[in-house]
Amino acid sequence: MRLVILISKAAFISSAICIGRKAFLLLLSVIVLGSIATEALRAKSIGVKNRKAEFVRVRVKTVKFDHSHRLASAVLTKHVKVSGAASTVNYRGLKANSSDLDKYLTSLQSVAKSDFMKWNKKQQLAFLINAYNLYSLKLIIEHYPLKSIRNIGSVFTNTWNKKFDWLKLFGVQVTLDNIEHDMIREKRGDLSNKLVEVKYEEPRIHFAVNCASIGCPMLPNQAFTAQNLEKKLEKATKLFMSDTSRNRFNAKEKRLEISPIVAKWYKDDFVKYSGGVKKFCAKYMTDDPKVKQAILHEDTVIDDTAYNWNLNE
Repeated sequence: MRLVILISKAAFISSAICIGRKAFLLLLSVIVLGSIATEALRAKSIGVKNRKAEFVRVRVKTVKFDHSHRLASAVLTKHVKVSGAASTVNYRGLKANSSDLDKYLTSLQSVAKSDFMKWNKKQQLAFLINAYNLYSLKLIIEHYPLKSIRNIGSVFTNTWNKKFDWLKLFGVQVTLDNIEHDMIREKRGDLSNKLVEVKYEEPRIHFAVNCASIGCPMLPNQAFTAQNLEKKLEKATKLFMSDTSRNRFNAKEKRLEISPIVAKWYKDDFVKYSGGVKKFCAKYMTDDPKVKQAILHEDTVIDDTAYNWNLNE
């Protein structure tokens, strides 16, 4: 009887051990498979994260500035009509569809001062002229309809010295005067320590920047670029100076009647960089040698013509 019991116990223990071994192996298999699956999922997750990180790096990469100024030209071609030495702007149409203008101004604001300083002077000057002209368009449509750009100013601050949240360059809030006088012309003003200091010594810029007025040199229907800068500056200067509605020589009275842009407001630029107002006028107002000589004569007096501040629309 005892022997039977012992045999039964042994069989039970053997069966238990056998069952335990199978259970253990099954458990071990589950653990191993689970571990493999976990590692596979982890590897997949890491791969996805790496791809996401790579995508983010691509998206935040600095965008290279478009020196063709394609968007600016698109705006000007669509909304500016050129007729001889003058041009008009469809401000109503531009106000209704200003997406390209806003995109272009955003691209200007994306340029860092350090990058700007690496460009050649022609690239810099084309950038600044276009900035002035396109920001002027923005200024007008922000206040349109109006009779004159001067209506935007006040008794205390004229239009060109007013600040606007959207008018920025190189991370600094600027004015139109800052762009023209502190950047394009000479360094001066309260923001000059934050602006670029590059001397262009170029009086012809006065026939390239446009103040949205009839009396101003015309706004071209194509943007300035480094490639076309010299040609466009020369053409704009000749067109304006040979326009007898704004500049003329009265031979009988020996009187040079010219725009206040040359005769008064920016006279110093023409004296400093062109050898004097008469010399500049003789070069650009006529091709006739005799008229040139008469303009340069010491008896010739200089007078300024009336300036039309009405909107160029």
